Amino acid sequence: MSNSYYSALSRINPREEYLSLITIDGPSAGEKILYRLTKDGPVSLAEAMPDSRETRGFRHTDPPALPPLAPSDPTFRTENGLVYAERFGGKTEIVLCGAGHVALAVTRMAKFLSMHVTVIDDRSEFTEKAEAAGADRVICDSFEHALDGIPGNANTAFIVMTRAHAYDKVCLRKILEKPYLYLGMMGSHGRTALIREEFLASGYTKKTMDTVHMPIGLEIHSETPEEIAVSILAELICIANSSAKGFGYSSEMLSALRSAAAGPLAMAVIVRKEGEAPRNPGAKLFVRPDGTFVGTIGGGFAEAMIRKAGLVLLNDGDGAEALDRELSLHGGRILSRTGARMLIDLSIHAADDDMAGMFCGGSVLVYVERTDITS
Repeated sequence: MSNSYYSALSRINPREEYLSLITIDGPSAGEKILYRLTKDGPVSLAEAMPDSRETRGFRHTDPPALPPLAPSDPTFRTENGLVYAERFGGKTEIVLCGAGHVALAVTRMAKFLSMHVTVIDDRSEFTEKAEAAGADRVICDSFEHALDGIPGNANTAFIVMTRAHAYDKVCLRKILEKPYLYLGMMGSHGRTALIREEFLASGYTKKTMDTVHMPIGLEIHSETPEEIAVSILAELICIANSSAKGFGYSSEMLSALRSAAAGPLAMAVIVRKEGEAPRNPGAKLFVRPDGTFVGTIGGGFAEAMIRKAGLVLLNDGDGAEALDRELSLHGGRILSRTGARMLIDLSIHAADDDMAGMFCGGSVLVYVERTDITS
């Protein structure tokens, strides 16, 4: 049944949101369920049973009733095992109101970050430049009418930088009616303060206006359009990454899953983090039988050990004792291992082992699983 879970993963739409539950230790280790999260509630897409079908770690778990999960430890325990929960997907979608020099710089950098970008402007000569800069969608229309057709959601970042504050205010009023991940408006401290007071006086609450980042961007003394774009996207990344959402699966990883019908893969994922380890829960690595890999869990010794763990699973356990000895030399250990999966504690601290690749110290709990996908 693992086949159906990973096959479903290979077909996900990165612009939609998903929830994956994986039992990583205990009697139900290996059980998995994948949900697509919709406005009407979670929809089950695929599941996989553990080796022993006698136990069900979370078969009847209601996703909305999951216990609170910390970004550093998105796990919870059931009577049949420890479960790792990851909410992912829903790629950040930027809606740029305005297509001036800064907007074009934001567009180019956002595409480098694999974000979906929509640009709105009512001047065709400017929207043509936005299209040339790589925008996924360009709307040449009035800001008011164009925003009527964009519903917004928990992954939408609205960036307001029109050519005049009169248009900025039109955009703000439209956007404040919608759900959004991020809303920022470009302007001087003085001018944005006046607009804030104007909106408060007209009935908008302080709580609502506090969600608007104005002036937009982190204070890095930026001057050029490119520097301002860096400050804006850095602020957006900070907001987007402050949730308990995992990293999900990159396009390269999805491609690896789709091509895995020709052979097995080992999937490794960080499920818990303590201290200042370099990557957070949800960071993933796929290992192929030839030793090549896709993704990263942070590099250095830790990643090398996880790649070796993947190869142990792909080679039916060959090399497990050598892996265990090497881990123990650096403070790591295998907590549990079956023929198809492994749970590894990498408690590596910089003071003890600067060669470990975790120069800031800390520890991670990593789940590694072999999957065989057939067409």
